[in-house]
This record gives sequence, C-alpha cells and structure tokens, in this order.
Amino acid sequence: MANFPNIAPSESYTPALENFTFIADGYPSGVQLARAGRLYQVYACSMRYDNISYTSLQTLWDFHRSMRGRLTTFTFTDWAGWDATPTGIAWPKLYIGTTDGVTTGFDVPMKSSSSYTLYRAGSALTPVTDYSFGSGTGVDGRDKITLVSAGASGDLLEWVATGRAAFNVRFGSDKFPMTFMSNGVASCALDVIEAR
Repeated sequence: MANFPNIAPSESYTPALENFTFIADGYPSGVQLARAGRLYQVYACSMRYDNISYTSLQTLWDFHRSMRGRLTTFTFTDWAGWDATPTGIAWPKLYIGTTDGVTTGFDVPMKSSSSYTLYRAGSALTPVTDYSFGSGTGVDGRDKITLVSAGASGDLLEWVATGRAAFNVRFGSDKFPMTFMSNGVASCALDVIEAR
C-alpha cells in the first residue's frame, strides 16, 4: 500500500465517523423500515487545500493519479493532534477486525499509540500475557498487535488509545478539482472514506 502525502490541509478539514443505514420508505401504509448496515462507523474526511504551492498541488495530484482515483486503497493518517505531546488525541474504541481462529497478527488503525487497551469480545486484554505490541511495525507504519493465541473465531477486536488514527481508505471521487491563481498558488478539495 501507500501513505497519503504529508501535506496538511487548510482550516477546512472535516473528519467524521459515518453510519451506514438502509432506509426503505414509500410504502402505501406509510411504514418506514430501517436497518443498520454495519456494526462500526467508517471514517470519512473532507479536506480543502487553499493557497498551496504548485509543487504541493502536483504532489497531491500525482498521488491521486497513482491511486487511480477511487480504485486503490491507501493509508490516511488523521491530522488531529499531530503536534501534541504525546502525539495524537484520545480515540474511542476503533475497529481492528474479527478473529478467524488462525490469524494472530493485526494492524491497528493508529500510529504512535500510547495509553492503549486492546479489547477482545468486549474484555480488556493484558499486554505481554495476552498480546504483544509493535509501534510502527504494521503496514505503512501502522502499529501492530500480535495475539499470544489465535483463540476462537468471530471475536471482535477493538483498540482504545491516544495516537494518530491511521485508516485504510480510498478517495471519495475519481475527480481531482483544482483552481489555479495568478499569484503562483492553487487550491483543491479531496475526500477520503475508510475501506474495509
């Protein structure tokens, strides 16, 4: 995979956690049916890059083109708390995945994790006894956990920590809208959404 370029967006940086709900309405009876599409929300982010150099615009455009728009996934590291000590912010339970009874190594959706707790099927696990932690040893520099035992299949793994969330995402659009100004600067807007 690849990492999103390390170019901070302008002030219009809007991360969100999105639900996915199916709604069926329009029945003659007036009944509306709703169903949750997933247990965990997905990360989505809208970014504006205002008054950036042509060089920065070229870097973003080249990356968008190399990902072939929405086609290819990549690692996006959230900007929240990038200049804090410790690095990042405190995140609520983030989805890691589910166990399959065989796999023991899982990338954590975070970089630079500190004050962390791993949950398996709702119960907190003990570091060293139940799992080991590797800072930056996962795909694209994400943190990684390795379970001591694969255990049962179907257990939900969740991560609570302070750090910079790092999600597997794709671009929200195949388009790369940009504006060039006469003073040698440019603007563009990009959206990313988590891919699972």
